[in-house]
Amino acid sequence: MGHITALLAKIRPATLRTDGFGGARTSANTDYVRWVAEQNVRLGVERVRAESVILAEMEQAGEIKIVGAMYAMETGEVEFLTA
Repeated sequence: MGHITALLAKIRPATLRTDGFGGARTSANTDYVRWVAEQNVRLGVERVRAESVILAEMEQAGEIKIVGAMYAMETGEVEFLTA
């Protein structure tokens, strides 16, 4: 599978964050797919804070804000996620 395997490995942690989701955990369930995508964004924000001391310090000092967002390809809208 090559590149797909690597991509799936990066998304897998988001699929394990199922607390708070009530429904079928399958790719056929669009609500679940969105849930996983949002969890993946949240994990990415956490990862940036954990792996970049400089950015984390800047955020703590109020110089920047690290945020996650979802982009809707159908509408072009961006939805910023809250903590």
